[in-house]
Amino acid sequence: MKESRGAAWLTAALLLAACGEPLAPVSVSAIDIEQTTVMLDAVNGVSALAVVIRDASGGALPKPGTLVWTSANTAVATVDANGVVMAHAQGDTYIRVAYEAKKDSALVRVRAEVAFTARLETIQNRLLDEASTAADAAMVVQRPMP
Repeated sequence: MKESRGAAWLTAALLLAACGEPLAPVSVSAIDIEQTTVMLDAVNGVSALAVVIRDASGGALPKPGTLVWTSANTAVATVDANGVVMAHAQGDTYIRVAYEAKKDSALVRVRAEVAFTARLETIQNRLLDEASTAADAAMVVQRPMP
């Protein structure tokens, strides 16, 4: 019994020696949001931001644990834990991502929603009010808009 224990210890020691040095953990050198500017055309518009994590040589690394996302102005846009941005009001804000001491940001611009349909209906209603007969009104509604 003593010989088998000794052999087991010797085998374990040889296996550990054959493996060499344990791998050092790869440290994150930089975190980059791929989009530097995001344009959202409407309130409730959504865009997903993509992130690249880099090592010291600039190579891409797998996504580490938890990334921390924040918005500089949550009245304009918010961001969730996955980097998905949602517009709330017209304006500009910066979305930031951080992992350990590494950070990056992207500008998010929210433009006012253009209510094209409502505007077209207003124009048609004005034209209908000015039409003198029902036949004139039918022609106004069917006429293509410039």
